[in-house]
Amino acid sequence: MRSSGARRRLPAVAVPCPEEAFDSWLWRAAYRIGVAPGFFARALGLDLSGVRQVRPVGFGVCLSLEAAERLEACTGIPAGRFTGMQLANVAVVGAPVGKLTVSRLREWQADQWVSVYGGRVCPLCVADVPVSRLWWRLSAAAVCPVHRCLLVDECAGCGRRVQSGRAQLGMLPVREGALDPGVCGNVLAGSAMGRCEARLSDLPVTVVGDILVVWQRPLLEAFAGRPVRALGDEVSPRQWFAGVRLVTELVREAATAAELEDLGMPSSGRGPGAWLCSVAGEVRGRVGSPPASALEAAFVLRTAGSLLTGHDPQDAAGRLRSWADRLVRSGAAKTVLAPNRRDVPRLVAAAVGW
Repeated sequence: MRSSGARRRLPAVAVPCPEEAFDSWLWRAAYRIGVAPGFFARALGLDLSGVRQVRPVGFGVCLSLEAAERLEACTGIPAGRFTGMQLANVAVVGAPVGKLTVSRLREWQADQWVSVYGGRVCPLCVADVPVSRLWWRLSAAAVCPVHRCLLVDECAGCGRRVQSGRAQLGMLPVREGALDPGVCGNVLAGSAMGRCEARLSDLPVTVVGDILVVWQRPLLEAFAGRPVRALGDEVSPRQWFAGVRLVTELVREAATAAELEDLGMPSSGRGPGAWLCSVAGEVRGRVGSPPASALEAAFVLRTAGSLLTGHDPQDAAGRLRSWADRLVRSGAAKTVLAPNRRDVPRLVAAAVGW
C-alpha cells in the first residue's frame, strides 16, 4: 500500500472489539458513519484500486507498517492494534511468502487452514455486536465457548458460506452506500447489486454443551500465542497447529473406525458428542483439505487435537507410528505425509519416522 499523503483525524471512529478481524472492523466502522466500506477505506488512506469496487488482494491478511501508521493518524487507534487484526499475524498461521496474487492467496489459505473472506459465526454473539472474530476464520474453529453452540457455516437465506461473498476476493463496495454488518451481505447470483439480507443473529443455532469447548481449548490457547503441549512436549502455537494438520491427515486416511471409537469418537447417536457420528465417514479421502464445516472442525479437535494434547504421549506416538506405517505400505505416504512436514513438532516428526 502506497502513501496517499497526509490524512486528517476523523472525528469519530468505531473502536475495534477484542479479537475482531480487520475487515469486520472496517465494515462496521463504515456503517456507523453511513458510508460504503470501500469509500471509508480510501478515507483512511489505504491505497486501493477500482472505481465502483476496490480490490486489495491482501486485505485483512497483512498490513504494512506504513499503512498501519496512516490508520493510526486517521483514527487515533494504535497502529499495532491494526496489525494484530491481520490473519498473517495470528500465532498459528505462517505468513504468506512473496508477492500476493489471487491464486497464491487461495493456495495459502488452504495450506494454513484459514478463510480469508468470510468465516463462521456465532449468531448469539453477533446479536449483541455484529463483529466477526479473527479466530472464527480458522478452519479448525468449531464452537462458541460462551454460548456452547456450533459456529454456523452456511447462511439460511442464500445457502452460501456466511459472508463469503460479501467482499469476495477483497472487493469492497464504494458506491453502494452503508452496508449493515449485521446481515449476511453475500451478493446474490444474477443480481448486479442485490445482497442477502438474512440477519446473522437469526441463523439457526445447534447447542453442543461443554464437551466441544474442552476439545477446542488448546486451539484458542494457541491462537492467543501461548505454548501448547504436543505429545508431552511444549511447542509453539504454529508447531502445534502444524502437528494437528498432519495428524488429521493420518486420522483421515489410516485410522480404522474401531481406532476412532477407542479414541472416544462416538460410534452411535448416543452419549456425549453423538452429533459427530454423521461426519466421521465424510472426512475420508479429503487429503490436504481444511475442515469444510464446524462439524468437521469438531472431528479434527476431538481426534487430532486431543491426541496431541490430552492423550498419553507414548500411546499417541505409537498410534501415529502405526498409521504412518500403513500409509507407507499402501503407497500413500508421499501424498499424505510429504506436504505436511513444515513446522511439525519434533516428537510428532519422530513418531511418523522423519
